[in-house]
Amino acid sequence: MVKSFIINTISRGLGFFCKWFVNIIAVKLLLPEAFGEFIFLMSVSYVLSALVSFGLELYCFSRKKEEGDSDAIVTGAILSTLIVSLIATLPLLFLEWKLAVLFLSISVCNLSVIYSKYLGLYHYESYGAISAAIVLLASYIIISSDFLGEVNLGDMVYLSSISFVVISIPSLYLYLKSLSLDCRTSFYSIVDVYRERRDFGFHEVVSVATQHVFVISAALLLGAVEAGTFRYGQLYLVPLMLIPASLSQIVIRQISVSESGNLKRHHYTLAACFSLGLVALCWIIYLGCTSYLWHESNYDIESLSIIFWMYALVLCVQVVNVFWGSALTAIGLQGKRAKASVYAFIMTLMLTPPLLLSFGVVGASLALLLHYVVLFAQNLINYEKSKSLYSRA
Repeated sequence: MVKSFIINTISRGLGFFCKWFVNIIAVKLLLPEAFGEFIFLMSVSYVLSALVSFGLELYCFSRKKEEGDSDAIVTGAILSTLIVSLIATLPLLFLEWKLAVLFLSISVCNLSVIYSKYLGLYHYESYGAISAAIVLLASYIIISSDFLGEVNLGDMVYLSSISFVVISIPSLYLYLKSLSLDCRTSFYSIVDVYRERRDFGFHEVVSVATQHVFVISAALLLGAVEAGTFRYGQLYLVPLMLIPASLSQIVIRQISVSESGNLKRHHYTLAACFSLGLVALCWIIYLGCTSYLWHESNYDIESLSIIFWMYALVLCVQVVNVFWGSALTAIGLQGKRAKASVYAFIMTLMLTPPLLLSFGVVGASLALLLHYVVLFAQNLINYEKSKSLYSRA
C-alpha cells in the first residue's frame, strides 16, 4: 500500500504541478482583476467537468480488477462520459468560448488519466505531465522576456488548455487502443451509466464544488480582484492537498481488491493520516515564516496572510478526515459519505454569502474551514455507528 501511495502521489503530483504552475504563471503575469477572472473561469470549468464525470474516478477505482467484464465496463463508461463532455461543450461555445475551451480540455485530461490509473499505469500521467511542464516552462521563459508583449486573459486560457491536452496525450493513446475491446456490453444507455455511479457522483460533485464555490462566490459578490486574492492566499499550500487525495484513492483501491479479512488493516491508515498531517503542519509552518512569498505584490498582504493560515488549518483537518471517509467507502457505506458531503455543502452555501459580505474575502476562508470541520464530524459519527460492520469484515 505504501509503495502504491508513493507511486500514485508522484504521478498525481506531476500532473498537479503542471496545473498549479499554470496558476503561478497567471498570478505573476496577469493583473489582479485579470487573474481573478481567470481563476473564476477555471473554477466554473472544474465544477462543470465534475458534473459530467459524475464520480467516474471513484467508480472505476472501486471495481475489482479480477471481474471478467470490468475492463469493458470501465472503457464504456469513459466513452459515454466523453460523449457527454463533447455535447456539453457546444452550448458553452455560444455562452463563453474561454469557458468552453477550458471545460473540454480539463474533461478530456481527467477522463484519459482515469483509465491509465485504473490499469495501475501511473507513469502514463507522469510522461504527459513532464512534457506539459517542459511546454509551460518554455512558454513562461518566452513570455517573461517580453518577446510576445503583454499577456492577456485569452493567452492564459490557451496556455492552460494546451497543458491539459499535453498531459492527457499518453493516457489518451492508451485508452484509444483499448477501444478494440468489446465495449458493447458496457456501453448501455447513458442514463444507466450515470445512475450506477450515483453515490460516487454526488460525492465528487460536492467535493469539487466545495473547492471552487468560494472563488465563484467571491467573484460574484465581491468582484474578480477579491476572488484572485482568495486563490492567491492559498496557492502555495494547494500542493499539500495531494496527500489526502492520493491516500484516499489508494486506500479505496487497495481494499476493493483485498480479501475481506484484510480490511482490518485499514485501521493502520489512521496512524498514517496523523503522520502525514504532522508532516503537512511542519511544511505549513515553514512556508508561513517566509513572508517573501508575496513581496512586492499588488494584493492585500494582510488578507493573504490570514487566508494562508486558515487554509493551513483546513489541510490539517482534511488529512485526518480522509481516513473516516475512506473507511465508509470501504465497508460499502459510500451513500452515507455522499450524504455527509451534501449536508456540509448545503451548510456552506448558506454560510458563505453572509460571511463574505461581513468579513470580505477572509469570510470565504472561514466558511471553507467550517465546511471541513462539519464534514469530518459527520464522517466520524457515521463510522462509529457502523463500526460493527467494519469489525466483522
